[in-house]
Amino acid sequence: MAAKSDDHSLPPGFGTRPWLVQGSRGDTLTFVDVSDLSLHETVVPEVRGKTCLGCMHGDWLLMLDESTADCFLLRITTNPRTKVQLPPLRQPLEFLSTCEMLESPESPNCTVVFSSSAEVEEESYLLHCHPGEEEWTKLVYSKEETGTSW
Repeated sequence: MAAKSDDHSLPPGFGTRPWLVQGSRGDTLTFVDVSDLSLHETVVPEVRGKTCLGCMHGDWLLMLDESTADCFLLRITTNPRTKVQLPPLRQPLEFLSTCEMLESPESPNCTVVFSSSAEVEEESYLLHCHPGEEEWTKLVYSKEETGTSW
């Protein structure tokens, strides 16, 4: 049974040790403390109708509204919460494998990167962008050209 927080606060110890973050279709996030496997639910109105693609750099969520392609980073430990807009992400999620954020959004070198799913796509690629850019950049690596994979 998860402990539920109605005051939009994060669970004690969040950001000081590893946590798993599980989204839902509503506005509730479930945090799993991997040290003791306890569950903590927190209402986060900014995630309603969005898909959480990952939790990065401790307290940033990578969010996507699949109906509009709106993509953004959401810092869940600030009050009010900090939102950093990214370019629309129009690539179908089943074509994407892993995502990573290189450096924090506070850094001018912040880069968000997705890799393609090798099982679904004929070619391998990376999508990347910096906050403030208008489009994702796609770097293609064709398996047929080299006969190898990444």
